[in-house]
Amino acid sequence: DAAGGRARAVCDGVVPCVLRLARDAPCGVRDALRFAAERLGPGGAAKIAPALEACRDDAAEAFVVACQGLHEPLKRLYEGVQLLTRQARDAAGSGGPAARERCRQTWAQLDATLLSDAWPGVGEKIGDANARFVQKMQKKLRKRLGPLVCGAAPASELAQALAENLRDARDKAASVAAPRGGAAPLERYSTWLRDFDGASTFLEVPGGVASENARVACFEPTVKVLSSKQLPKRLTVRATDGLRVDYLVKGGEDLRNDARVEALFAAMADVLAADVNASRRGLGRTLRTYAVVPLSPRVGLVEWVPRAPVLGAVLRREFGNGREADGVKLLERATAARNVALFGPGTTQDGPDHARRKKRFAAKMSSARDAFRAARRVLDARSGGLRRHLAALAPSAEAFLAARRTYAASLAASAAAGYVVGLGDRHLDNFLVAADGALVHIDMGYSFGTGAMLAVPELVPFRLTRELEAPLEPGNARERVRGGLVATLSAFRAPRGRARLLGLLEAFV
Repeated sequence: DAAGGRARAVCDGVVPCVLRLARDAPCGVRDALRFAAERLGPGGAAKIAPALEACRDDAAEAFVVACQGLHEPLKRLYEGVQLLTRQARDAAGSGGPAARERCRQTWAQLDATLLSDAWPGVGEKIGDANARFVQKMQKKLRKRLGPLVCGAAPASELAQALAENLRDARDKAASVAAPRGGAAPLERYSTWLRDFDGASTFLEVPGGVASENARVACFEPTVKVLSSKQLPKRLTVRATDGLRVDYLVKGGEDLRNDARVEALFAAMADVLAADVNASRRGLGRTLRTYAVVPLSPRVGLVEWVPRAPVLGAVLRREFGNGREADGVKLLERATAARNVALFGPGTTQDGPDHARRKKRFAAKMSSARDAFRAARRVLDARSGGLRRHLAALAPSAEAFLAARRTYAASLAASAAAGYVVGLGDRHLDNFLVAADGALVHIDMGYSFGTGAMLAVPELVPFRLTRELEAPLEPGNARERVRGGLVATLSAFRAPRGRARLLGLLEAFV
């Protein structure tokens, strides 16, 4: 059709430019082309094949495969079967033969980088945990899934069979726990990373966080395993310029959206730094950013922000007088008080009861207000946890006042920036508190307004709760934040700031 013809014409016009970029600046397009090669059909992948070959770097490709291996193998299996199931259902519907071919490509990729005992680029240096998984599961999974995906069974039968395997994979993935102590030797997941030697192999420091001519010298022999659902790993890079850089390796996630939001935040910080009023308030320097490096649709790196605990952990520890477990118990009592106010005596906690959840969502404003006040009364005795945390970090009264100024500017700038990019899911574990008092947004999965499309839409423009106001008291906290918000949004709306931000947004959205 006409639209398809125009799209092909645009593609044919862009390909020579991409090829030139791949030859002149390979590091700038290598990751993007890797994504494109997986997302495009066979025809599209063939068009960019010369550009891929022009910017190919064997060490960079091996590094991507090794980083995928840092993700727990049982979780990678579940995610792979989940993708296969989705593609099979698409093939059974309107996707047709193209969707079935994507199923086969996904299986080939899963087989090569999970079930094989020698992975592309890294060979047999796949780590002890991955080697044990291959030894235990290779024959079983190849026998069970291989004929299903590559055979001639109808797509509907394939989708049903994969759905049955998906339940088993999900249960096994959920059973994986972080190792005792939260640390593991790097060789458990990748002997290629453990044995890497920058003297003989050139590998750029990811994210451009080191000096221009620096490269990776080696990786530290231990990784920290976080206890969150996906068990991400903290990998430490030693650069040839002496810099030590920590990255959070997030498996099972496509981080391109996070990278776009961080690019927008960096542009916003530049706009604020160039605006006289915003710069006088310190808004530009307190809108903190960090490097996000999407490596493939299955793995990416996030620069670790040093000495910056999660806001939720800070408040739970302060609520519990220094013990996070006691803070959790206090929050549970607050939740129980809220439920009693909503549902009546005898109700102490949320359960799986659909009717109860429906009643909570449908509560009248007066009932919701009473429930909120009931929970607040439980927490009031330990309120002001963030203020106490900032005070504990400060060696003097002057240092505390400086941290509070930084916090106030950061709260206003980050709230306005999050509002502009439609950032949602702003619960307490999606903020970091830097050592100088600045707030840092993390986990940008719900952005560009997607939070408003949830079953329970997120309608609040940004988070400004009692605990976030507490560090700015006894003054008028909201007025102080209001001044920063006005200055930030005025800078964004000025002709120069507006042109720059709209240019980026039009490219991203």
